[in-house]
Amino acid sequence: MKNKRGKKIKALIIILIILISLLALLLIAWNKNISGKAILNPTIPSDCSNNSIKSLWDSIFNEPSTDIQIFTNTTEQNKCNSFLAYKIKNNEAFILSGVDISFNLIMQINITAIIGIRGDFTNEYLNILRAVSNSSSDIKLNQTSSSNSLISYKYLNPRTLNLDQANTSFKTIFKAIPGNWMTNDSDQNKVFYIYEENTTETSTNTTKINLGISLANSSLE
Repeated sequence: MKNKRGKKIKALIIILIILISLLALLLIAWNKNISGKAILNPTIPSDCSNNSIKSLWDSIFNEPSTDIQIFTNTTEQNKCNSFLAYKIKNNEAFILSGVDISFNLIMQINITAIIGIRGDFTNEYLNILRAVSNSSSDIKLNQTSSSNSLISYKYLNPRTLNLDQANTSFKTIFKAIPGNWMTNDSDQNKVFYIYEENTTETSTNTTKINLGISLANSSLE
């Protein structure tokens, strides 16, 4: 059961990474004036130990890593291939997930992607999240349909947030300092604010991207 749950957690993380990566590419295409200034450098785990995951958590969230629930998967030595950690406080949940993958598309590409989430969720979703730690559960973490995905709008409590409030809320949750926010209101029912920054290290051929999102009408950053 543990291996089965680990595969589902890994599938969920990969799906999240793909979605975030696609969104990041769209944002880069929309906004050519990328700042290029220094951005948050999270403590990327060198292994899947609890201490490594907690160090990463504490480098991203203002909420301390005390009492977080941690699930990991590693298939390579000295690398944490995927992980999921969460913490619940009343209706509020903090979620940290990540994946470290390599593949070859003409050239070798290595990607480390980390997602930190804070949301005010319904009890239904919090129970789903709690069930991840239950070895007898069979939660379908890798489903991606709008009605069955792990995080969908139906699980988010509503709110009304303007851009200034979103900026303040984001900074109380994360240690990253937001850059210039953009507003996406293409869907009146799903307004969200976005910022993105990147830096490129030519000596190591490494690009680092920070992407921040705050929903205006649903409680999620």
